[in-house]
Amino acid sequence: MINVEHYYGLVIYHAKKLHAALSTAGKGESEIELQEFIQEGFIGLLEARRRYEPQRGIAFATFATPRITGAMVDFLRKRDPLASRERQRVKELDQVKEDLTQSLGRVPTIDALAHALDLTTEDVRKIEALRIMVLPLDHLSWDENAASAPAAWEASSPRPDPEKVVATTQLHEDVEVCLGEALHENERSVLIPRMVGKTTLQALGQVLDIPTATVHRREVSAKKKLRHCLETKGWDVTDI
Repeated sequence: MINVEHYYGLVIYHAKKLHAALSTAGKGESEIELQEFIQEGFIGLLEARRRYEPQRGIAFATFATPRITGAMVDFLRKRDPLASRERQRVKELDQVKEDLTQSLGRVPTIDALAHALDLTTEDVRKIEALRIMVLPLDHLSWDENAASAPAAWEASSPRPDPEKVVATTQLHEDVEVCLGEALHENERSVLIPRMVGKTTLQALGQVLDIPTATVHRREVSAKKKLRHCLETKGWDVTDI
């Protein structure tokens, strides 16, 4: 069984790449939060583990990457409020505007654009109005299907301050021990995406193919076990 915890860095690495690429394509900060991409990436990671067949000889990171990034891009496309035809009309207008700008040596007027597109000026204004609704999917400088070398994504997480490392190393170690020893695999598969990726109960239920109520029960059980395990190790745990 693949230990998905080892691949959380892969999710975060690609989420940051897509978020940055989207911001660049939109020439500003993305309206979609980085955490939303990470959540979708966790869902893709769990789906990859469910479908992975090690006998095929493909490294899990290579197999999982297009599913992780695909989940993020699918989420992004669902956020696009325009139909494909409307997006195409905006692209056509942009192309004509670029061609006329080059041939005229200046930005074309609405009348010139309408004439070139065989539309009314009102139609051109309506298409221009659609632009603010278009997510810059077609201009992303980002390879959603590329599998990165492990060194790239494993090194992508920020390194904590050395003093903080000293102060929290034992707690981190105890949490890892408790996750491994006190929780069943099905509990870890629910608790970690819920806590780290903020994945919704409904989304986890769909990926794991279990009812949402079952996901909730596993999460409650996992939190109780993790809390109890940490308390036996001397930690005052008030909120998992």
